[in-house]
Amino acid sequence: MAGSTSVGGSAGRVASPSHRMHVYNRCMTASKGDLGAFLRSSRTGLLLLALVVGVAAGLGAIVFRELVQGITWITTGHTEFG
Repeated sequence: MAGSTSVGGSAGRVASPSHRMHVYNRCMTASKGDLGAFLRSSRTGLLLLALVVGVAAGLGAIVFRELVQGITWITTGHTEFG
Protein backbone atom coordinates (compact mmCIF):
# COMPACT_ATOMS: atom_id res chain seq x y z
CA MET A 1 0.00 0.00 0.00
CA ALA A 2 1.53 3.24 -1.07
CA GLY A 3 1.58 5.99 1.54
CA SER A 4 0.41 3.89 4.49
CA THR A 5 2.41 3.40 7.64
CA SER A 6 2.54 0.21 9.60
CA VAL A 7 2.53 -0.03 13.35
CA GLY A 8 3.84 -3.04 15.19
CA GLY A 9 4.88 -4.88 12.07
CA SER A 10 1.38 -5.35 10.67
CA ALA A 11 1.44 -3.99 7.13
CA GLY A 12 -1.44 -1.79 6.15
CA ARG A 13 -2.74 -1.18 9.68
CA VAL A 14 -2.48 2.24 11.23
CA ALA A 15 -3.14 2.66 14.95
CA SER A 16 -5.86 5.21 15.50
CA PRO A 17 -5.22 8.12 17.88
CA SER A 18 -7.88 6.78 20.25
CA HIS A 19 -6.14 3.37 20.38
CA ARG A 20 -2.78 5.02 21.06
CA MET A 21 -4.36 7.11 23.84
CA HIS A 22 -5.93 3.97 25.34
CA VAL A 23 -2.55 2.22 25.38
CA TYR A 24 -0.90 5.31 26.89
CA ASN A 25 -3.54 5.61 29.62
CA ARG A 26 -3.29 1.89 30.40
CA CYS A 27 0.47 2.16 30.77
CA MET A 28 0.35 5.30 32.91
CA THR A 29 -2.27 3.94 35.30
CA ALA A 30 -0.71 0.51 35.79
CA SER A 31 -0.75 -0.53 39.43
CA LYS A 32 1.75 -2.85 41.08
CA GLY A 33 -0.39 -5.84 40.13
CA ASP A 34 -0.24 -4.79 36.48
CA LEU A 35 3.53 -4.29 36.41
CA GLY A 36 4.11 -7.60 34.65
CA ALA A 37 1.48 -6.80 32.05
CA PHE A 38 3.02 -3.37 31.50
CA LEU A 39 6.51 -4.84 31.05
CA ARG A 40 5.28 -7.44 28.56
CA SER A 41 2.85 -5.32 26.56
CA SER A 42 4.54 -1.97 25.97
CA ARG A 43 7.68 -1.05 24.07
CA THR A 44 8.95 0.99 27.02
CA GLY A 45 8.40 -1.93 29.37
CA LEU A 46 10.19 -4.31 27.03
CA LEU A 47 13.08 -1.87 26.70
CA LEU A 48 13.39 -1.55 30.48
CA LEU A 49 13.20 -5.31 30.87
CA ALA A 50 15.89 -5.83 28.22
CA LEU A 51 18.17 -3.30 29.92
CA VAL A 52 17.75 -4.95 33.32
CA VAL A 53 18.40 -8.42 31.90
CA GLY A 54 21.45 -7.17 29.98
CA VAL A 55 22.97 -5.45 33.01
CA ALA A 56 22.31 -8.51 35.19
CA ALA A 57 23.93 -10.80 32.61
CA GLY A 58 26.97 -8.55 32.36
CA LEU A 59 27.40 -8.39 36.11
CA GLY A 60 26.92 -12.15 36.34
CA ALA A 61 29.70 -12.66 33.77
CA ILE A 62 32.04 -10.43 35.77
CA VAL A 63 31.28 -12.27 39.01
CA PHE A 64 31.76 -15.65 37.30
CA ARG A 65 35.14 -14.60 35.89
CA GLU A 66 36.31 -13.38 39.31
CA LEU A 67 35.10 -16.64 40.87
CA VAL A 68 37.11 -18.69 38.37
CA GLN A 69 40.20 -16.57 38.95
CA GLY A 70 39.79 -16.86 42.72
CA ILE A 71 39.46 -20.63 42.62
CA THR A 72 42.46 -20.83 40.27
CA TRP A 73 44.53 -18.73 42.68
CA ILE A 74 43.46 -20.84 45.69
CA THR A 75 44.22 -24.16 44.01
CA THR A 76 47.40 -23.27 42.07
CA GLY A 77 48.81 -20.18 43.78
CA HIS A 78 48.87 -18.32 40.46
CA THR A 79 46.42 -15.75 39.10
CA GLU A 80 46.35 -17.43 35.68
CA PHE A 81 46.27 -21.13 34.95
CA GLY A 82 48.93 -22.34 32.55
